[in-house]
Amino acid sequence: MEVNKNIIFRKEFDGSALLFDPESGETFGLNQTSAFLWEQFAAGADEAQALEALKAACNDLPADAGAHIAAFAAALQKKKFLF
Repeated sequence: MEVNKNIIFRKEFDGSALLFDPESGETFGLNQTSAFLWEQFAAGADEAQALEALKAACNDLPADAGAHIAAFAAALQKKKFLF
């Protein structure tokens, strides 16, 4: 998994973030959890590694957290923010 190097990541003071594609002008809003996951992907983590990092950072994750991460990654891939 690789992030699109053209995407601009801007983290806000509250932990949320925005992704901006300067080629298409498209933005994608991220909550604190998805911003954390984006940072994991940007560091080279795959979905399983991102899930493990999230487990280490959070006390209580839903049992289907892996499915949510997969859906998030698929949405990013569809928008060409992630390859």
